[in-house]
Amino acid sequence: VERVKHKRNPFHPFTSFDTATLGGVVYGQTVLSRACEAAKIPYDNDKAHSAAYDAEVTADLFCAIANQNNGFRDYSR
Repeated sequence: VERVKHKRNPFHPFTSFDTATLGGVVYGQTVLSRACEAAKIPYDNDKAHSAAYDAEVTADLFCAIANQNNGFRDYSR
């Protein structure tokens, strides 16, 4: 919120984002590898379950979902 200079923060201080749930809502997939496939994000099964790798692809998935902006309210005004 600070980085993009939103005037009003729409999130409660204790908000968390669950990419499994978001992946299910947006792509119909709650498994990370399948959600990445649906989002056309490369996923390497040989690197899967490494904390660093999983964190990277989870971040990529979250960004793909957030950047779609499927009719969510624009709080930037």
